[in-house]
Amino acid sequence: LGSLCAAPAPTLAQTAGRNGASAPSDLVLDARDALRRRDGPRLIALRDQATSQRHLLASWVDYWEIGNRLAQAQQADLDAFYARWPGTYVEDRLRNDWLLELGRRRDWANFAAEFPRFRMNDDREVTCYALLVEHLNAQQASRALPADFRARAVDAWSAQRDLDDGCNLMATTLAEARVITAADAWRRARLAAEANRPRVVRAAAALAAPALQ
Repeated sequence: LGSLCAAPAPTLAQTAGRNGASAPSDLVLDARDALRRRDGPRLIALRDQATSQRHLLASWVDYWEIGNRLAQAQQADLDAFYARWPGTYVEDRLRNDWLLELGRRRDWANFAAEFPRFRMNDDREVTCYALLVEHLNAQQASRALPADFRARAVDAWSAQRDLDDGCNLMATTLAEARVITAADAWRRARLAAEANRPRVVRAAAALAAPALQ
């Protein structure tokens, strides 16, 4: 919810500025307030109002409304949103959110179908989930992983700032499969210690020497 409230704010201001407005309209401000209060019925009403008025920022109100119930959404809900706002920034921003939700659900089939459409491809945790799916699909098909797979996985894991689900799950799974080695894990622990990230240090050390935990 925090990212939904905070992330679009610069875009709203920039969009308004590009179109000669000094600030978002009251309707949009009302929608942001409804999002902060998790007021689903109010968000639906404001979304419908923005759509019927062909409001300049209707796509963002739509984004906030579906984001408010993303944990309960189904793929059909997302597909309908994409059809309403094809090729837009807000479409791909929601795809980012949805990929994270699919990863948390362990819905790898829908994740694999959705990920190639993620144009920005700028989310580290989504990258970790995608690498995990690549590994799982290779295992299921009994085929070898690409030669650069381990390096890509270690690089993505090393870019992890905090102990998020996607990169931690990927690293744990690949360590169990002996794709990521104990040496990789110790290096990750050292880098995390240098960055003062104790939770990441503990997780990496657990993969490097599980008997010590």
